[in-house]
Amino acid sequence: MAAHLEQSGQLVMQPPSAASGQAVSIGNGGFNVTNPGIGTMSGLTVIVDDQMPIVGTSGQSQQFVCYLFGTGVVYEGDQMPLTIETGRNISSLQDAVAVHYHHIQHVPGTSWADSADNPTNANLATANKWALAYADRRLVPMVRLTVNSPFGGTI
Repeated sequence: MAAHLEQSGQLVMQPPSAASGQAVSIGNGGFNVTNPGIGTMSGLTVIVDDQMPIVGTSGQSQQFVCYLFGTGVVYEGDQMPLTIETGRNISSLQDAVAVHYHHIQHVPGTSWADSADNPTNANLATANKWALAYADRRLVPMVRLTVNSPFGGTI
């Protein structure tokens, strides 16, 4: 989807080094297309991530998964600060280092509905392992959008 927006000149890409208020130069196929990671389209932030899944069945055109988020929909924080522990086994002359980092990202209005701890990415992607915590799903400003693109091939 970002490639189509870029080709049609709708994607505004701002390099990280650009200062606020600096002029936006027009390049081939779009505005200032130099940073493929983050841009804007019609005032919305566009983040390009090559880890998003491509779906479809054999022989079908590729379909690209996108997510649309409302402003501030993802909360993030640290459950506890970074801790580092070290130990030494004098008999084998080995050092051991353990690092504990507890960082979380969460969408308010959703809750984990599975009893398993430490879920895999496949578990996180399974819809029935999540539950709605709000009475109305429209209160969670996030939606999955599956799109076709003239830049995709077939599966």
